[in-house]
Amino acid sequence: MHREQRDRAHLLFKSKGISRALLASPASVKWLTGFAPPVEIGAHLFAGGPPMIWYEDGRFTLLVVDDWVADAAEFGEEPDGGVETHLGYTLDRPLSGADHLGQVLRR
Repeated sequence: MHREQRDRAHLLFKSKGISRALLASPASVKWLTGFAPPVEIGAHLFAGGPPMIWYEDGRFTLLVVDDWVADAAEFGEEPDGGVETHLGYTLDRPLSGADHLGQVLRR
């Protein structure tokens, strides 16, 4: 699924000497992974940011809020892909989706 697009992006990054990149455009996320947030609910108010892709040396990791892990699971099975989730909403702690997203990005 979308392997050809990722191969093309990898070749472009490699030709430009780019070994790491963060892609946050919804169009780029959809084009490279096939993932789009469920349209019925709109923006996830507790996510702290949109779904993103972390690219590193030929591997594409989709970063999504934990509520969307089931929708993103298929991409996680790709040989050059993975899925990382972060906590969006919980009753146990104050809202801090941006902090949780930041933790995933730092890893």
